[in-house]
Amino acid sequence: MRSLITLKVLFIVCFIASPASFVYALPVTGQGTWETTLHPRDFNRDLIVDAYYDSVLDITWRMDANLPVTAGSDDDGLMTWAEATAWVGPLWRLPRNIDTGITGCNFSYNGTDCGYNADPNFSEMASLFYRTLGNIAQFNTSGHDRSSPTYVPPTPDEIDWGLSNTGPFENIQPGTYWTSTELTNITPYVFNFDFNSGEVDTAKTSLPQFYVWPVRDGDPGQPPGGPVSGQGTWETTLHPRDLDGDALTAEAYYDSTLDITWLADTSYVSTTGYEADGTLRWRDALAWVATLNISGITGWRLPSHVDVDNDGCNWQYHSHDCGYNVDTSTGEMASLWYDTLGNLASATPSGIFRGSANYVPADPNEIHWGLTNTGPFINLNINSNAISNFWYAEESVVYSDHTYVFRFNGGETNANKGTVTQYPFLIVHDGDVGEPIVEALDVPLPTWLVFAAGSLLAGIGILVRRRS
Repeated sequence: MRSLITLKVLFIVCFIASPASFVYALPVTGQGTWETTLHPRDFNRDLIVDAYYDSVLDITWRMDANLPVTAGSDDDGLMTWAEATAWVGPLWRLPRNIDTGITGCNFSYNGTDCGYNADPNFSEMASLFYRTLGNIAQFNTSGHDRSSPTYVPPTPDEIDWGLSNTGPFENIQPGTYWTSTELTNITPYVFNFDFNSGEVDTAKTSLPQFYVWPVRDGDPGQPPGGPVSGQGTWETTLHPRDLDGDALTAEAYYDSTLDITWLADTSYVSTTGYEADGTLRWRDALAWVATLNISGITGWRLPSHVDVDNDGCNWQYHSHDCGYNVDTSTGEMASLWYDTLGNLASATPSGIFRGSANYVPADPNEIHWGLTNTGPFINLNINSNAISNFWYAEESVVYSDHTYVFRFNGGETNANKGTVTQYPFLIVHDGDVGEPIVEALDVPLPTWLVFAAGSLLAGIGILVRRRS
């Protein structure tokens, strides 16, 4: 009985002392607008979401709200304002606040630029906290403290004040975050936002240390890779093939441009259990693929590359057999990546990297570069720069220990040591192998045929009723 009483007392104390706990904050479906206004983005071009575009504010938030610690730049994530400003730049920045009265912190419990329940139009973090995530401040609009034991919530929803919903973000800290906005007439003070209570406040730039959450204007990231309709030729040049007798699934795709068949599973060596991480040294990959017998089909190989001038990797930014924006006739993976899937290299033909601060897109479509389209393929293993390299079948004629590779997160052809490094690899077969799978026809039926079919069905219905 004593244990039961103790547990009850502990529950009551915890409930009163911390009705909103960061330990249990999770994505809450139906709370706020985040499910429709936060759009996943991939900045590392590794098919992993690391940011979210906020369509309400037209800015992009990093997914990790304590990135300095995760990145190894800081032990606890706390920085002075000068340190925080320097750390996020130059491509990223701190969230903004608007000093509406140009008089500093116009503190209020309801709808100003400072205090609790701040107007979300005046603060990017207030907009995220209140509007997008649907959280409730520690103080209500009348100034009553929701954490007080004497506070009686008018609705059950007010029990969970504070950061009850984190949405899709990670590592939001129970404390204060810097903004980039200095007070106009009171220096050196800067606005900040407390994610524990929902308060907009100010602090002297030189004294405290707060958390850092990088944001970026606009939507410069890219949607995570997947099949993108209308990008590249894949919808008309990749034809599904059945290898295992189950006509409902495609184990391979015939590439009518190259007259080869690609295995659909891009990490087949992992799927079979031969190598868990999906990577092998080049010679091991060659040997293993040569032994494959997939549903009675043998003769599989690694994709092929052509060294045009037999001079090794003559690296260029465009129109060659090595580098970015290569001549796609020189490599089967280059043809697949650029032409079939319609992806855009991380460097322009003039040598400007699309992720750099000085890059100005000539076309709105160039905002999203890298592996934006994976087509119908599965298990693409590119979770780091190293693992994004995939083996070609050919060695360099200049350096015998170097083998050609294709980097799937940036579109680069290069040559790396095949005797030491382990990379993933695609598997192909010459010609068209496997059984064709009937592809759905998206062709509208003639009006007369629809009418005739309807009349026929109506006639059948009348006949059935008469007989019954």
